[in-house]
Amino acid sequence: MLKSLTRTTARYHAPDHSRSMVGLAHLGLSRIAFEQRDFERAQSQAVKARELLNGLAPEYGQAPLFLHAQSVRMLRDYDSASSLFEQSLSLNRAIEDKGMVIAELTNLGRVEIHRGNADIAEQYFNEAEKIAGTSDTYDIAMSLINKAALAFLRGDPATAQSLLHRSKTPLTESGIELGPDDKYDIDWLTQKIEENSRT
Repeated sequence: MLKSLTRTTARYHAPDHSRSMVGLAHLGLSRIAFEQRDFERAQSQAVKARELLNGLAPEYGQAPLFLHAQSVRMLRDYDSASSLFEQSLSLNRAIEDKGMVIAELTNLGRVEIHRGNADIAEQYFNEAEKIAGTSDTYDIAMSLINKAALAFLRGDPATAQSLLHRSKTPLTESGIELGPDDKYDIDWLTQKIEENSRT
């Protein structure tokens, strides 16, 4: 869901004082570390950014919280990631950022997939799709991947494999390069399906 990250990070300009500027510098370092797949560093920089930007308008906490949650998720601490994404979802509802609400609902669904909770994940995915309405090709691809993961958790690897295969065309057509989070989820699901086929 890094498609939302660039827009979120760039939207706000900090007040002209050193604390906020240092906070935004840590935010930038967190983003760079995340894209380089150094998730421990991304997490530590995001935490520093959150500390320094705390107390400003809620919008300033949006991107640091998002990166904190994403980094923890990529470190596979799914319980902590769930709590952080819930905080982010609440913040984005409060500031009425529809795109990020959709992103965080999807992220919460993905976390629940890794926790083995198909029904809860499906509720998050359904709410995200309901808010999103008409989808672009990237969203269509992500929806197919989400449905594939649900099918696999529910003991239907054949359907999971078919849905995952169908996601490749709209993903290619979208022209969007996968972020580390989406790539990990796709690779994880592919591996699980392959492992199942060998048993």
